[in-house]
Amino acid sequence: RTVSVPMYQPMSREQFEAGSAIWPMVFHESKKEQVRQDFDDQIEELVNTHFDNFTRDHQVCILGADGTLIAHGDTDTTHPLGHSVIKAIDSASKVIEPPAYLCTDLIVFCREEPCLMCAMALLHSRIAAIVFEKPRECDRPFSHPINLQSQAGLNHYYKAYHASREK
Repeated sequence: RTVSVPMYQPMSREQFEAGSAIWPMVFHESKKEQVRQDFDDQIEELVNTHFDNFTRDHQVCILGADGTLIAHGDTDTTHPLGHSVIKAIDSASKVIEPPAYLCTDLIVFCREEPCLMCAMALLHSRIAAIVFEKPRECDRPFSHPINLQSQAGLNHYYKAYHASREK
């Protein structure tokens, strides 16, 4: 009989309990886990409150932690770098004080999962999280095998959420 076992150590109590049912495991509760859960709850609240309103008129919106709209961007088909994410970062750089490309601790809402170039631009901009509604058909930066948000060699990480909007 073949049994599937967890490949990685448990990061939450739920993962530990599920894995322990089939394989002996050790779990050390992370002091950061509550912070992560609070952040996840904050993102969920922002999505429920603002996602539809902000993404109705724009492909990408950049928000402050309190849900304030900082900037938005839409695709410019006349320029090869006119991706909506790049346009939103550019718009944000003009209103953030002091003026800079850094979007530290800001949250990005996208109608569609960004391409790898835009995902890297968000990484370099130091965002806190991205929420996207529609996954890309191919070359998905937040899925296997790329998993950009968890690459060990990078000097910044941000959380990626797929906002499944079933109606």
